[in-house]
Amino acid sequence: FLSWLTPLDGDFGPFSVVLSTATLADKSDDGLDLSGFALEGLGLHGKVTADVPGVGEQEMPINLSCDVSKGMDADPAEVDVRDVNFSENEHSTVAEAGGGGPFSSCTGCGALAGASSALMGIIDIDAVKDWAREQI
Repeated sequence: FLSWLTPLDGDFGPFSVVLSTATLADKSDDGLDLSGFALEGLGLHGKVTADVPGVGEQEMPINLSCDVSKGMDADPAEVDVRDVNFSENEHSTVAEAGGGGPFSSCTGCGALAGASSALMGIIDIDAVKDWAREQI
């Protein structure tokens, strides 16, 4: 089932997201029966990429934590994107994110103190959550 979910590619204009793998947390209360299914702890992992002005193309990891449920009469499935984080994963590391650039050592630059900070300013997390709900 998890292999059917990925890859997912989303183009959001100023940034793009590629979710390449799916994982499922070990939970004993997940279930599948004739009346539907529930998956808690579904993880989608990949990277987000954007062209940061003055720095160039930058990437950083992205991870979504979701719960998915679908009753027999429900269409489509209900998807709750509980968390979006930017912790290292197998598709992108924190070290790759930012990659230096003219803002990496800038003091007093506020949100532009690093390329990864600038990238974070470009990403619309709510749009990513909505997109993930639609894709799943």
